[in-house]
Amino acid sequence: MYVIGRDEFAALASEVLKRGKNLSFIAQGASMSPFIKSGDTLKIKPLKGTPGVGDIVLLKDGAGRSVVHRITGKTKDGIITQGDANSFDDGLVTCDNLLGKVYKVSGRGYTFHLRFPFSYFIAKGILSPKKFSGSPLILSLLKKIADFLG
Repeated sequence: MYVIGRDEFAALASEVLKRGKNLSFIAQGASMSPFIKSGDTLKIKPLKGTPGVGDIVLLKDGAGRSVVHRITGKTKDGIITQGDANSFDDGLVTCDNLLGKVYKVSGRGYTFHLRFPFSYFIAKGILSPKKFSGSPLILSLLKKIADFLG
Protein backbone atom coordinates (compact mmCIF):
# COMPACT_ATOMS: atom_id res chain seq x y z
CA MET A 1 0.00 0.00 0.00
CA TYR A 2 1.22 3.46 -0.91
CA VAL A 3 0.34 6.43 1.31
CA ILE A 4 0.21 10.01 0.03
CA GLY A 5 -0.79 13.29 1.66
CA ARG A 6 -4.21 14.96 1.38
CA ASP A 7 -3.04 17.64 -1.04
CA GLU A 8 -1.41 15.13 -3.38
CA PHE A 9 -4.44 12.86 -3.12
CA ALA A 10 -6.82 15.66 -4.14
CA ALA A 11 -4.75 16.35 -7.26
CA LEU A 12 -4.47 12.65 -8.14
CA ALA A 13 -8.18 11.96 -7.53
CA SER A 14 -9.18 14.97 -9.61
CA GLU A 15 -7.08 13.78 -12.55
CA VAL A 16 -8.25 10.14 -12.38
CA LEU A 17 -11.94 11.07 -12.11
CA LYS A 18 -11.67 13.71 -14.89
CA ARG A 19 -10.49 10.93 -17.17
CA GLY A 20 -13.68 8.99 -16.43
CA LYS A 21 -12.02 6.33 -14.28
CA ASN A 22 -13.22 5.03 -10.90
CA LEU A 23 -11.07 5.41 -7.81
CA SER A 24 -10.85 3.61 -4.49
CA PHE A 25 -9.06 4.59 -1.33
CA ILE A 26 -9.02 3.98 2.41
CA ALA A 27 -10.93 6.56 4.45
CA GLN A 28 -9.32 8.35 7.36
CA GLY A 29 -11.12 10.34 10.00
CA ALA A 30 -14.45 10.21 11.81
CA SER A 31 -16.53 12.97 10.17
CA MET A 32 -18.80 10.44 8.40
CA SER A 33 -19.19 8.06 11.33
CA PRO A 34 -20.99 5.74 11.92
CA PHE A 35 -21.68 5.08 8.24
CA ILE A 36 -18.12 5.49 7.00
CA LYS A 37 -15.42 4.61 9.48
CA SER A 38 -11.71 5.26 9.41
CA GLY A 39 -10.14 2.30 7.59
CA ASP A 40 -13.14 1.61 5.32
CA THR A 41 -12.49 1.37 1.59
CA LEU A 42 -14.47 3.87 -0.47
CA LYS A 43 -15.18 3.51 -4.16
CA ILE A 44 -15.69 6.74 -6.06
CA LYS A 45 -17.04 7.22 -9.58
CA PRO A 46 -16.94 10.32 -11.78
CA LEU A 47 -19.94 12.62 -11.51
CA LYS A 48 -22.61 12.41 -14.16
CA GLY A 49 -24.83 15.43 -13.82
CA THR A 50 -25.39 17.21 -10.55
CA PRO A 51 -25.56 15.01 -7.45
CA GLY A 52 -28.59 15.27 -5.19
CA VAL A 53 -29.27 15.86 -1.53
CA GLY A 54 -28.17 12.79 0.38
CA ASP A 55 -25.41 11.80 -2.03
CA ILE A 56 -21.92 11.44 -0.61
CA VAL A 57 -19.25 13.18 -2.64
CA LEU A 58 -15.52 13.56 -2.77
CA LEU A 59 -14.74 17.27 -2.97
CA LYS A 60 -11.96 19.76 -2.60
CA ASP A 61 -12.38 21.97 0.44
CA GLY A 62 -11.41 25.65 0.63
CA ALA A 63 -7.78 24.69 1.28
CA GLY A 64 -7.69 22.34 -1.75
CA ARG A 65 -7.69 19.16 0.34
CA SER A 66 -9.96 16.22 -0.40
CA VAL A 67 -12.96 15.58 1.85
CA VAL A 68 -15.79 13.04 1.70
CA HIS A 69 -19.08 14.52 2.97
CA ARG A 70 -22.81 14.24 2.35
CA ILE A 71 -24.78 16.83 0.35
CA THR A 72 -27.33 18.35 2.72
CA GLY A 73 -28.65 21.16 0.54
CA LYS A 74 -28.53 22.81 -2.87
CA THR A 75 -28.72 26.43 -3.99
CA LYS A 76 -28.44 28.13 -7.37
CA ASP A 77 -24.79 28.90 -6.53
CA GLY A 78 -23.68 25.44 -5.39
CA ILE A 79 -24.25 22.82 -2.73
CA ILE A 80 -23.96 22.53 1.04
CA THR A 81 -22.07 19.53 2.41
CA GLN A 82 -21.59 18.20 5.92
CA GLY A 83 -19.97 15.22 7.59
CA ASP A 84 -22.61 12.97 9.16
CA ALA A 85 -20.89 13.22 12.54
CA ASN A 86 -20.25 16.98 12.31
CA SER A 87 -22.49 19.53 13.96
CA PHE A 88 -21.65 22.19 11.35
CA ASP A 89 -21.77 22.27 7.57
CA ASP A 90 -18.91 23.06 5.19
CA GLY A 91 -20.61 26.14 3.80
CA LEU A 92 -21.27 26.68 0.12
CA VAL A 93 -19.30 24.41 -2.20
CA THR A 94 -19.24 25.29 -5.87
CA CYS A 95 -19.83 22.43 -8.29
CA ASP A 96 -16.34 22.82 -9.79
CA ASN A 97 -14.95 21.61 -6.42
CA LEU A 98 -16.86 18.31 -6.69
CA LEU A 99 -14.60 15.45 -7.75
CA GLY A 100 -16.76 12.32 -7.63
CA LYS A 101 -19.51 10.37 -5.92
CA VAL A 102 -19.16 7.53 -3.40
CA TYR A 103 -20.95 4.44 -4.69
CA LYS A 104 -19.66 1.73 -2.35
CA VAL A 105 -18.27 1.37 1.16
CA SER A 106 -16.45 -1.75 2.30
CA GLY A 107 -15.25 -2.42 5.82
CA ARG A 108 -16.81 -1.70 9.18
CA GLY A 109 -19.18 1.01 7.91
CA TYR A 110 -22.58 0.54 6.31
CA THR A 111 -23.55 0.83 2.65
CA PHE A 112 -27.33 1.25 3.07
CA HIS A 113 -26.86 4.96 3.77
CA LEU A 114 -25.88 5.49 0.12
CA ARG A 115 -29.37 4.58 -1.11
CA PHE A 116 -32.45 6.73 -1.43
CA PRO A 117 -34.51 7.31 0.71
CA PHE A 118 -32.05 6.59 3.55
CA SER A 119 -29.45 9.01 2.15
CA TYR A 120 -32.01 11.82 1.89
CA PHE A 121 -33.42 11.23 5.39
CA ILE A 122 -29.92 11.21 6.87
CA ALA A 123 -29.02 14.43 5.00
CA LYS A 124 -32.15 16.15 6.31
CA GLY A 125 -31.57 14.97 9.89
CA ILE A 126 -34.67 12.76 9.99
CA LEU A 127 -32.43 9.73 10.54
CA SER A 128 -29.76 11.25 12.74
CA PRO A 129 -26.36 9.51 12.76
CA LYS A 130 -25.90 10.56 16.37
CA LYS A 131 -28.84 8.30 17.30
CA PHE A 132 -27.15 5.36 15.54
CA SER A 133 -23.76 5.67 17.19
CA GLY A 134 -24.74 3.71 20.27
CA SER A 135 -27.29 1.45 18.64
CA PRO A 136 -26.02 -1.40 16.46
CA LEU A 137 -29.57 -2.80 16.60
CA ILE A 138 -31.02 0.22 14.74
CA LEU A 139 -28.19 0.09 12.17
CA SER A 140 -28.77 -3.62 11.65
CA LEU A 141 -32.51 -3.07 11.22
CA LEU A 142 -32.01 -0.26 8.68
CA LYS A 143 -29.52 -2.40 6.76
CA LYS A 144 -32.07 -5.24 6.58
CA ILE A 145 -34.75 -2.82 5.33
CA ALA A 146 -32.33 -1.50 2.70
CA ASP A 147 -31.45 -5.04 1.59
CA PHE A 148 -35.16 -5.87 1.33
CA LEU A 149 -35.82 -2.76 -0.80
CA GLY A 150 -33.00 -3.79 -3.12
